[in-house]
Amino acid sequence: MLTLIIGFDQKSSTAISKCMITGEAAATVFYNLRQRHPTLELPIIDYDLALLFQPMLVLGISIGVSFNVIFADWMITILLIIIFLVMSTKAFLKGVETWKKETKTKKVDAAQRSQSKGQLVSDIFGFLSGA
Repeated sequence: MLTLIIGFDQKSSTAISKCMITGEAAATVFYNLRQRHPTLELPIIDYDLALLFQPMLVLGISIGVSFNVIFADWMITILLIIIFLVMSTKAFLKGVETWKKETKTKKVDAAQRSQSKGQLVSDIFGFLSGA
């Protein structure tokens, strides 16, 4: 969006975007510091998990900064487009898969409800005719 709306080049917009994301993440962490888990007596932030992610995060940032310096603007643009397409496709396919599972579950639940209602009606009529 920084490239399209404001007109920054790819490298500058990537750096500014990361800065904006960091600011948003810092605000979220600050807000959630005193929040508690809704059902357990734990903080809402899992600090052990956060510490587990830190080495991978630092490594990813280091590699990303190195690639941002090494690659030309057109190469960064192509790589960003490829990453976007791959991740969008995976998310779409996962959404379709989830939708199919939910639809199948709803059909099974509806069939079970209608069968149990039919059984209830036959039990009532059987009880009334036997009385």
